[in-house]
Amino acid sequence: MSNALIVIGHPYWKDSVANRAILEELQKLRPQIKLSNLIELYPDFDIDIEAEQRKLIEADTVVWQFPLMWYSCPSIMRRYLEGVLSYGFAYGSSGSKLENKRLIASITTGVKQSVYEGGILGFSAEDLFKPLAQVVKMCSMLWEPPQVTFGLNSAGAKGDEIKLEEIRIRCREHARLLSERL
Repeated sequence: MSNALIVIGHPYWKDSVANRAILEELQKLRPQIKLSNLIELYPDFDIDIEAEQRKLIEADTVVWQFPLMWYSCPSIMRRYLEGVLSYGFAYGSSGSKLENKRLIASITTGVKQSVYEGGILGFSAEDLFKPLAQVVKMCSMLWEPPQVTFGLNSAGAKGDEIKLEEIRIRCREHARLLSERL
């Protein structure tokens, strides 16, 4: 088992059903994991770059946990990547602090996989993850296959406890699969 850091990049954490359920289950399975919930720590997006870099240095495995939004990671996660993975730290001639650390993108989507795979979007989910894989490569980290669970849109399920429980069950499975990789 590795020393894992989960960086949570959900901009609407207080309203999250899926990502929250994944993290709650993951904490039960792996209570020693470290969490960095960006929106709770930095609601104004003023990320403490040095503090986040220290967390990364201490980790062997890093997980980026977020919902896919507008075919990419949410703005708070993007801000994190732009600030924390800086030249001289994560890449460049002297930027080797993250070299050979494992990276797993743990992603939830609102729509079903079939919408991506030959569906109306025209791009596979894997196509959408390529920019993240390139960031990881630029930082000399080890990109591992993303842990993705599709079709977790809870917006229409408010008040429908059966539907919400179905989502939570799928999220617990997502957490179990992710836990086995840590």
